[in-house]
Amino acid sequence: MIRLLTYFHLWLAGLGLMVCLSPHLRAAPPVDFVRDVQPILAEHCSHCHGADPDSRQSGLRLDLQEAALRGGDSGEPAIVPGDPSMGTLLARILSDDEDDIMPPAEEHNPLSPPQIETLKQWIEQGAVYASHWAFVSPQKIPLDSIAEHVNATA
Repeated sequence: MIRLLTYFHLWLAGLGLMVCLSPHLRAAPPVDFVRDVQPILAEHCSHCHGADPDSRQSGLRLDLQEAALRGGDSGEPAIVPGDPSMGTLLARILSDDEDDIMPPAEEHNPLSPPQIETLKQWIEQGAVYASHWAFVSPQKIPLDSIAEHVNATA
């Protein structure tokens, strides 16, 4: 009986450990450009680095992938997919220098730590830009792939 209780306690401890650690063992969910990144860029960056050429600063446009990868007047890319430390975007957001920090201090609109983490994860995951779903042509899914999906999840 004591041995059975000991095994039960070990099993219970293992179960508790799995429950406690499971959130830390999961990979970060993929960051979606339209859902997660675009709102951050729209709120904090688009005023000076968006589509309007009259208000664009430093020749940098962040709403288009090719423009962000090319960079602005500095010639350095704002984003280097897969490596957040190489582009200027996060470097400027995280800067302590009042002349370099983005958005500028006089805007009174700094990014929150979760927003910064979202941008960092997005860049680590390849900085994939995407169009809003309303502008993406529908794709017909072959029935075979649906059947395979159902069989795979059953």
